[in-house]
Amino acid sequence: MAILQEMAANPPAPDELFIAALHLDDRNRFAIHHSVNVAVYAVKMAQDLGFDPDRQVQIGMAGLLHDLGMALIPENIVYKQSPLEPKEMAALKNRPNAAYTILQSLPPEYAYMAECAAQVYERLDGSGYPRGLKSDEIHEFAQIIGLLDLYEALVHSRPKP
Repeated sequence: MAILQEMAANPPAPDELFIAALHLDDRNRFAIHHSVNVAVYAVKMAQDLGFDPDRQVQIGMAGLLHDLGMALIPENIVYKQSPLEPKEMAALKNRPNAAYTILQSLPPEYAYMAECAAQVYERLDGSGYPRGLKSDEIHEFAQIIGLLDLYEALVHSRPKP
């Protein structure tokens, strides 16, 4: 949290963290780098959107923890080199619910993190998962983090099938 607070209070002049998040790419550690990168992107986007420093930290924390449910997915599924079986895909699609359950145990002032984790894979048109929420039913942070999550996944390596 201290790093996110420092980013929000004193954005580095040449954006070293942002540049590292864009370029650091290790296929074997993507599960770790992914959430860190999303958190860095979230703070940067929040700065660009004019969020105050407290909200920048909040969205950074939500970005960092958005995929916490991935910790419950067996590594043989996370790093699988071939297409996922339907049961394996269902396990991956359940990770927002798992993250929500874990994050609900935090104090009430962090409830937004649980909501964001549950909603980050929802899409404005209702095509997302796990609940098929639409538009303004999706938390503002989850909308932003969902976009950044997708971007991060597209520009960084994953295990090859």
